Amino acid sequence: GLDLPGLVGWATALAGRLDAAVRDGEGVDPVAEAPRLRG
Repeated sequence: GLDLPGLVGWATALAGRLDAAVRDGEGVDPVAEAPRLRG
């Protein structure tokens, strides 16, 4: 089945990372970030 809690946690972490990057004026590659966010 779908790991909804894990997916929500990953999406939240990615959104937070992107939000921080926007504030910092940095570019973020979601594909590169995904493995680190998954742990």
